[in-house]
Amino acid sequence: MRKTEAFLYTLNMPGVLMSDLIVAPADSLSIIAGVFFVIGALLTLLAGIGLVRLQGLLARMHAGTKPQLMGLIFMCIGLAIELRSWRIALILGLVLFLQMVSVPVGSHLLARAGYRTGHITEDVLEADELTADLRIAQEQMQEEHNLHIAQDAKNSQNS
Repeated sequence: MRKTEAFLYTLNMPGVLMSDLIVAPADSLSIIAGVFFVIGALLTLLAGIGLVRLQGLLARMHAGTKPQLMGLIFMCIGLAIELRSWRIALILGLVLFLQMVSVPVGSHLLARAGYRTGHITEDVLEADELTADLRIAQEQMQEEHNLHIAQDAKNSQNS
């Protein structure tokens, strides 16, 4: 028994030689799925390069969210095309939905935290609406604090 025959016999293919096996050409859907995979991988690579190369919190956030999400969309579409299963497509749709909901919220919270801690300078902002909102919130908190102090003083005088 030759090596190829022994190998194929272990794969439960007795009597079939390696030279008899024909590699089937990829069908058109597999090629389309491959194109989606390549585009998704390139967008994800672009997001990673942007995170390393860009300066400043806002530029890095932009690079880390938009191309990464687009890369994930292309990868999921390619995977759905390649696997050709409605069940898998629904799961991938759920993954995409959750990513589309959570990525903007996470980047918003990161930007707000960066602004409050001073990692975002005012010269890179075109419009600064958060400063006025923070000032109003601080004044409201100060008024509530003063009200509580006055009530505590009044309660201590009555007792």
